[in-house]
Amino acid sequence: MGRGSLISWMPAPVTPTALDAIKLIALVAMIHDHGAKALMGAGDTLFGRIAFPLFFIVFALTLDHIRDRPLTMTHRWLFPALLAQIPFWYLFSRGMPWLEANILLVFIGLAWLAWALWHDRIVIAVVLLVVISLGGWSNSYGYIGPLALLLVIGLCRPGAPTGIQAAGWTMVAALFFWFWTETNGLVLAILALFLTLAALVTAGRLRGRDRLLPAGFLAWAYAGHLLLLGAWVWLFGPWEQGFLLPAL
Repeated sequence: MGRGSLISWMPAPVTPTALDAIKLIALVAMIHDHGAKALMGAGDTLFGRIAFPLFFIVFALTLDHIRDRPLTMTHRWLFPALLAQIPFWYLFSRGMPWLEANILLVFIGLAWLAWALWHDRIVIAVVLLVVISLGGWSNSYGYIGPLALLLVIGLCRPGAPTGIQAAGWTMVAALFFWFWTETNGLVLAILALFLTLAALVTAGRLRGRDRLLPAGFLAWAYAGHLLLLGAWVWLFGPWEQGFLLPAL
């Protein structure tokens, strides 16, 4: 199963250039969202809402590689993930459980969960599911995020019939759209869905084979922007006004 085969409406295979373009769009959306929250006390932003679904798509597109090499992902992501946890707690964990984990730690756990499920390590899979539930269930999209990822791991596995994969992706899209509707209203949910699809289709048509980002860039960019935001808020406090637009 090549990259891109999970999403039939994107050109297959999705090239390394396109995959990195999706990562860049998601990274910009995430920085906007975190900046609006940390510096201005804003709620969820429309542009920021598309970050997790895009990261989710990247994770899903690379599952066929990650499932056999979770240790590689752990080596590449664990240190920046642990480094990011300090400002993550400081900026966003007010009122959240102290076990709340940042999204890098959640993705590392899900990579090992995919490995355990695909290799029939049921006991390990159950333990990982409990740990992820305690440390990441309320992360970003609440239970919607991990549940959507579990659907992809369970239904969109290599060799699964096309109908099963289509059903899995349909349920995933329905989960995200339901969440957007509940938290942002129907109009903004439709806009968020449009922005997500537009970003995917636009990036997916990039046919270059060159990587735009070095290995590990995403993890270090995640840790770096949280460290910068945390340092700013600690030194100067949040802005009363700024250039970020919470409504968007």
